Amino acid sequence: MSHDIDVETVQQAISHPVIDADGHMMEYYPLMLEIATELSDPTTAATALAPLTDKRWAPLRATPVDERRGQAIFRGAWWAMPAANTRDQATSVLPGLLYERLGELGIDFQLAYPTYGMFCWVLRNPEHRQLLARTYNTYCAEAYAGYRDRLEPVAVVPMHTPEEAAREIEYAVEDLGLKAIVMTGCVPRQFDGADLPGAAWLDTVGYGSQYDYDLVWQTCERLGVSPAFHGIGMGWGSRTSPTNYMYNHLGHFAAANEATCRGLLMGGAPLRFPNLTWAFLEGGVSWACQLQLDMMEHFEKRNIDTLLATLDPRLVDHELLNNLFQQYATGRMAGRDQPFAGWSRSNSDPNEEYDDDFAESGIKSTSDIVDIFGRFYFGCEADDRMNAVAFNTNLNPQGRTLQAMFASDIGHWDVPDARECVPEAWELVEEGLISEDDFESFTFRHPVRFLLESNPSFFDRTAIADAVAGVKAAA
Repeated sequence: MSHDIDVETVQQAISHPVIDADGHMMEYYPLMLEIATELSDPTTAATALAPLTDKRWAPLRATPVDERRGQAIFRGAWWAMPAANTRDQATSVLPGLLYERLGELGIDFQLAYPTYGMFCWVLRNPEHRQLLARTYNTYCAEAYAGYRDRLEPVAVVPMHTPEEAAREIEYAVEDLGLKAIVMTGCVPRQFDGADLPGAAWLDTVGYGSQYDYDLVWQTCERLGVSPAFHGIGMGWGSRTSPTNYMYNHLGHFAAANEATCRGLLMGGAPLRFPNLTWAFLEGGVSWACQLQLDMMEHFEKRNIDTLLATLDPRLVDHELLNNLFQQYATGRMAGRDQPFAGWSRSNSDPNEEYDDDFAESGIKSTSDIVDIFGRFYFGCEADDRMNAVAFNTNLNPQGRTLQAMFASDIGHWDVPDARECVPEAWELVEEGLISEDDFESFTFRHPVRFLLESNPSFFDRTAIADAVAGVKAAA
C-alpha cells in the first residue's frame, strides 16, 4: 500500500458512507461453548465445537502424510490471526471495540461474517453441524446486541440438505431477528459405498445436485434475505495438499465461487427466482468476468438451435469429404477406400440422442446471461487489483459493469493493519484504474442494492439510513 494514502485522505475525497460487505469476526470460544451447552448438553457441545479449539489439529498430526488425502485431511489455515498487531486481534473478537474503531478504519457500516461458524459446513454429523450453526447464530444475536446500527452479524446456514438450511434461515431471521445470511455452495458428498472420507464428490447446490434446493431459495425470498456464498475451495480438486497451506489457499475462494455460480446458472435457480440477488464472497470478481464471457461464448456455439444447424453429424457431406481426401492426402494417408471409417465419429456419434445442455438453465439468449449477472454481487478484498475489471465497460459485455463490493476481511491474517483496507481500495482510483464514481459503487451503492432488493427495510434504523434513502430515490 502507498503510505501517502490514509483513511483521512479517502474520507476527505468522498461524500458517501463506506460499507464493509465482508468483514470477519473471530468468535469468542468460551461464550460459544456456553451457548452450545445451553442448547444441548456438555458432551455434545464440546464435540460439536472441537474444531474451534486446538483439537482441530489432532487428526492431521496423528495421520501419516501419505494417508491424509484418503482421510480428507488437508493443510488448512495456521497462524491465521493478527499477532504483532494485538489491538486488531482484539478488534475482531470484541464487537464493542470494533464499533468504537469504525471511524478510525474509515468504515460506516459492516456486515460481520463468521470465521469458526463456517466450520459447520464441513461437519458430517448432522447433530453437530446443526448445533454449531445454531450456536453461532445465537452468539451473533447476543454479542452484537446494541451495536447493530453499524454492525450487522451474518447468520450461518448449514447446507447439507435443503430442509436443515430452511430451518436455520427461519430460526435466524424469525426467532433471532438477524437480517443477513451466508451459506456454502460446495457440499462434499460421500460416494455410495466408499470407505474413505476422501472418496467424495462436490455438490454445488444447483445443477446435478443430490437435492432440490428450491426450498432454500423460496425461504430466502419469503423472509427477505439474499443468498450469499462464502464457499471454501480447499480440500477438494487440486487443493488437497496435506502439508502446504499456501498451495491450497491460492485461488480457492474464486474456485469455490465459480463452481457455485456455474451450478446455479446451469440449474436455473436465478431465473426461477428473479426477485433474489445473490452474492459470492472473498473470491474477487475476475473469475466472474471470465465465467460470464465463457458462458456467453459457449451458449452462442452450443445452444440447441446452433448445435443442430452446425454440429449435427448428419450434416456432413461424406462425398465431398472423401473427394477432398483423395485429392489432398499424401504419403501413407493416401490411397484408402474409406478414409474416415471407424474413427471420425468418435466425438460425434450420429446415432446418439442429442441433449440441450442449457435446457435446465432456462437461458434462451446471451442477453439472459448478462441480465442474470446483473443480479450477482461479488465480495472483493481491498488489495485485489483485479477488482478494476468489474468496472471495465470495454471488456464486459453490453458495456455493463459487474457488481463488485468492498470487503475488508478484517480479522484474518491477510489484513496486517485494519486501518489500511479503505486506503488500499482507494489506490485503484489514485492509479486511474477505476473512477471516483466506481469507488462509490464499490463501497456503497452495490452493497446497498444487494441487500435492499430482498429487504427494502434492511437499513432502517441504521446509522446510514439517510444516505441509503438517497440510493433508493436514485434507483
